[in-house]
This record gives sequence, C-alpha cells and structure tokens, in this order.
Amino acid sequence: MTAERARRIAEFIEPLKVASGTRVNLTEDFDPAYKAGVVKKRGGVDLLRTGTELLADYQRRLAAHDTWGLLVCLQALDAGGKDGTIRPVMSGVNPQGVHVAGFKVPSSEELDHDYLWRYARRLRSHYEEVLVVRVHPENLDRQRLPDGAKGKDVWERSRRAPRYREINDWERYLSGNGFKVVKLSLNLSKEEQRTRFLKRVDVPERNWKFSDAAVRERAHWDDYQAAFSQMLSATSTDWAPWYVVPADREWFAGICASVVLAHALIKLDPRYPEVGGEARREPAEAGRGLLKEAPKSAPADPDHAKRVMLGEFVLAVMVTQMDVFHRLLGTTELGLRQFGRALGPAPALLILWELGKALARRHAVRADTTPADTTPADAAPTDAVPPDTIPAGASAGR
Repeated sequence: MTAERARRIAEFIEPLKVASGTRVNLTEDFDPAYKAGVVKKRGGVDLLRTGTELLADYQRRLAAHDTWGLLVCLQALDAGGKDGTIRPVMSGVNPQGVHVAGFKVPSSEELDHDYLWRYARRLRSHYEEVLVVRVHPENLDRQRLPDGAKGKDVWERSRRAPRYREINDWERYLSGNGFKVVKLSLNLSKEEQRTRFLKRVDVPERNWKFSDAAVRERAHWDDYQAAFSQMLSATSTDWAPWYVVPADREWFAGICASVVLAHALIKLDPRYPEVGGEARREPAEAGRGLLKEAPKSAPADPDHAKRVMLGEFVLAVMVTQMDVFHRLLGTTELGLRQFGRALGPAPALLILWELGKALARRHAVRADTTPADTTPADAAPTDAVPPDTIPAGASAGR
C-alpha cells in the first residue's frame, strides 16, 4: 500500500467521519444523497471492485498476523440497506473469517441480563438498544432495572446511569484487547425509505420483506433522527469513530463502507510473519521428503519441470522461427549474426540460475546433516531473521 493511495483513501472518508467531541445534527450535517463526485453508478463499479479486492488482501494478512480482529457495527433504519451493503462489500472475502449477527426484539433470557450482555457474548453492535430505547423509553421497564437506572439521566454522562459512557468504555476495552471497532451509520432519507417500502409492496419477490410495524415506525421519524444525532455525538470516539454513510444510493453506500473498512485495516497494517531459523528448516526437510515420494511416472518437482518445459519451448520457437527473425532483421548475414549475439546470454543465464538453485539445495542438505555439537554456542544461524524485521505482535496468538 503506497502512502499516496492511503492518503487518498483517508481524504475520501473524511467527510463521513464524526469527529470525537462534536455535536451532530444528522438532518443538517449529512446529506443522504451525497456521492463524493462519483457521477454515475458505472464509475462506482470499478471503485467497489478495487475496495473489495483490497479487503480480501488485508483479510489474508489479518489472519496470518493473528493479533487483531475487526468489529464492524452497522446501524440503519428499516430499508436502510444493511443487506445491500454487506453483500457486495463482503463478496471478495473468505466467509470463514467473517461472522454476521443481527439483533431483533430481546428474548426473555436476554432481558434477564444487563443491556450489553447479548452483544458482548457475540461481540457485535449494541446500538440497536440505544436507538429503540431512546424512541420507546417504556422498553426500559422490561429490562427489570433498579430505580436508579431508569431515570431521565440514563443516557447522559452522569454518575447515576451513564449508558453512553459505559458503551464508550466497553469499546475502549475492546480496542485495547485486539479488536478494532468501526461503526457505520447508514443515513437514509425519509422519501427514499418510502420508495423502498413501496417496492416491497409492488414487487412479488420483495413481499416477504414488508412489515406493517416498520411502516408504523415512520411516525417516529423525527424522534429517530434526534436519537441518531445524540448517539453519534456521544459515542464517536478516537478509538471507535462513527462514519455516516450516504444510503440513498446503495451502490455508493457499498463503496463508502468498503473504503472505510480498508482505511481501518491499513492503519492496523497487518503483515505476514517472517519465518526463520528452525521454523524455516522444517519446511525444507518436509520438501525433501515430498520429492522422494514422487512416483516414477511423475517429476519430483512439478514446478521445476514446468520451468524446464517453458525453456525448451522458447528454445524450440527460436530455432524454428530463425527465418522469420532473419526477415525481420534484414536479409544480410551480419544482421542475423548480431541477433544471435544478443540472444546468446539468455540460455546461459537460465543455466546459471538452475546451477545456483542446485548449489543452494546442496548447501542446505549439508547444513542439516552437520552435528549439533559442532556449532559454537554463540554462533547465530545463517538464515536467522534480524529481530527488527519481525512485525510487532506477530508472535502473539489470539
């Protein structure tokens, strides 16, 4: 990842970020139809493909590094496009490395625990609780809380019941224990939500998504906008910032989500661990054993055989097409001779390369067969990796 590319990614998502300590008015500060100068959907397809390829690359690095996890909180109103964002953004990653969990109405078991319990047990988003209870405060009564935890200050940063502060502290705890928290709020306009609800009515394949309850909740639109604004203002921190993603265009929401996630992974900078010393000798020994197991009808090293076949093919082409080269270079004998001199070093270089590899293998065999007590105690192995080349935390397992 070049510094210039990382800088451009950071600039792209800067207008979406809620700075820590700022007060947000969602309706006034963020436009659901914003598209950052991307004029058409066709132009955004390549951007989305680049973003998903970048995520796939960094997911492999993250798994190899085995130190960090990425926790993505995706919050939106009904028809906000959560599924439409997850599907294209995660299309290029390994599904074994991704877990998706959604939260509906709390179960009786969940109501018997504290409000963060059902989220903590799966390490997933807890903001559904924040928004719904803000709009429907009567839900607090169902949580069987003591009287001191039900007052009007339940959301404020007070000593009585600081829920916002508790959420911030929990996310800080996760960040300090190897989980990078990224929070995406899909910002949908009221008119676009109405249009999507109508599609669920008119299109048979989408009828199953329709919900009377979701339509009734539109009556609380202003309350939800106020709850979103307060939530974003109180819980966007340096260690777990919120990004407000314009959601009126699903294709652009996908681009924004992929770029935000890529930015988080770039900052983590996961790297493939470098293998050295004893760990490097083990694969070499296993490789020699595999070479010996090759059947008589198959080459011991298929890749080496392929390289030999390629070299032979190139030489055959050069020999059989000399008359073509002759015509291209001219009909004089001098031109053909000059071409031969220019081409001459190529086979020699190929031979030297194969000899070098053979000598390296021979040296490795001798090193492995040398008795352990013949090596001075203070001597370092020749293939040891300097400590400063190993990324920090690469040896730490999760």
